[in-house]
This record gives sequence, structure tokens and C-alpha cells, in this order.
Amino acid sequence: MSSRDQRDWKKFLAHLVKRDGVVEIAPRGATENETRKVYKSRLFKVEADGTIIVERPDSSVIDHAFSIGDTVELLLVVNNQRMLGDCKLLGIEIQQINRSTRVTCLRLSPAARVRINQRRAFFRVNTAAADLGPVVLRAEKDAPEQAVSGRMVNLGGGGVGVAIRAGRDVLRQVQQQTRYHCRIEVESDDSVLELMANLVHISPLDTTGLYLGLEFELPEGAAGKQVENQVMQYAAWLQRRQLQRRRA
Repeated sequence: MSSRDQRDWKKFLAHLVKRDGVVEIAPRGATENETRKVYKSRLFKVEADGTIIVERPDSSVIDHAFSIGDTVELLLVVNNQRMLGDCKLLGIEIQQINRSTRVTCLRLSPAARVRINQRRAFFRVNTAAADLGPVVLRAEKDAPEQAVSGRMVNLGGGGVGVAIRAGRDVLRQVQQQTRYHCRIEVESDDSVLELMANLVHISPLDTTGLYLGLEFELPEGAAGKQVENQVMQYAAWLQRRQLQRRRA
């Protein structure tokens, strides 16, 4: 890694520690067809030798056992700038936060490799606060009655982010799928967009919810470009509507 990347990485860590910030941690080793599991975790401190202490993520919704010796990816975000580092899990320990609070933490090695994490190729609009119809997802081989509904939290030409609140059995079923029929109500022109989407990453919202990051599987050629343009136009329409409401 370059000396500049090292300096920026240390600055990002110091900034987040000072503000009791949150990082994202993802186990390495996912294959091309395996969904990437991403967890949000509080960053507690960085020791003098560069060792990083983060809260152990809640794995009650997404089942993953963090094991000593694992390589994990740590994502730091500061002012829309993103850096990714590879760390080794050195240990699992209890940290005394104050007189009454003890927290289970992961002890991570200093990052062996850090790099700038590029943003998506497509612009995405945040729709979490918008009052929109549900996104309906049905696993590729499931019957229509097995579809699940979620709330759209972001949308762009390349994909959609969906929050699902459901019981444990449904959430467990969702995690076992990787390819979905995706149905989105397009409120800008009262149409419906239906296309395939691949589940590329998943993270727990809490013990009752999951966030799904889905990448659209667009048709080839002119048909795919037309669908892509339709999605991007809808995203731009949603952004304009949000701006109008803020100014009202």
C-alpha cells in the first residue's frame, strides 16, 4: 500500500474513534456466487500499534461465526470518502466500556492492505423516508404466494436496496436465496417494473430485519438499455420530489 493510503487510513480511523463512529465489517472468502455478508459495528479504539477494536456484530439474524485467524474487510466512510482494509481477527474479548457496561469485541490486526473503495457506477437516490409502494421479491424457484415484500431504501440504474421486516423463518429463507424476481411500482408513470435481480450483499438491520443489496440483471442490448434508463429516470424523479418537499 502507498504511504498516502496508510496516512489516510489512520486519519479515517482517528476521525471515527473520536466520533464514536460505525464501520462495516465483512468476512472475506465469499465465492463469486455467494452472497457477501456485511455487518455494521461500533469502532471503539485504535491502539498504539495499530490494532483495531470493534464491537462484535450481532449475528442473531445473519448466521456467521467469527473465528480467530479469519480475514475480514473493514470499510471506513468519512464525508462520502470510502476506504477498505484487510485485517486479521486476532481475538475475541470483553471490553469494559464504563462501570456498568461490558461489550464483546473483536480485536483486529492493523490493515495489511488498504485502498480507496470506489462508489457504484450508477447514481443511487436514498428513498428510505419516501412513502412508496412495497418492493415485492420472489425467489427464482418459489411460487408467487411465497413472495416477500420490503421497503425500498435506495434505487439506481444498477440495483435497489430493500429493507425486509419479518419473522425469523422468513428472514432465514431470504438468506438462502441469491436470485429474485423483483417487482417495483414506478409511481412516476403508474407502471410496474419487473426484472431479475441478484442478491450481492446482505446485512442485519436488527433482530427483526435484513437489508438486501440487489443488482439488476438487465436484458442484453437495446432492451436492457431501455430498462436501465427507465430505472434511472424514476430515481431522478424520486430525488426531485424529495427536494421539492424539503423546500415546501
